[in-house]
Amino acid sequence: MPFIAGDIVVKQIGDKDFELVEPVSYAGNAQTFTVPAGFRTDLASVPRAFVWLLPRYGRYTRAAILHDYLWRNTALLQVSRADADWHLPPRHARTRRPVP
Repeated sequence: MPFIAGDIVVKQIGDKDFELVEPVSYAGNAQTFTVPAGFRTDLASVPRAFVWLLPRYGRYTRAAILHDYLWRNTALLQVSRADADWHLPPRHARTRRPVP
């Protein structure tokens, strides 16, 4: 995915909740999304039984943060929930669907 370079900087604010300290940006084909500092996320929501296969953070942390942001702001950003879900791996790698 075309995330704009930079480290993910979060602070833990609960048992499973985190807050972005610095913004995260994603450049799609037609739009650029910036998840602002202060945005709260649970990173990847993975059922406990599957954490060994799909960890809550790591390789897909940026995608999980973007997904949460798009899901919570679909009307404001004019993005469908289906498009927000598409950003989660491994779906985007298999379908090669154009990125909004």
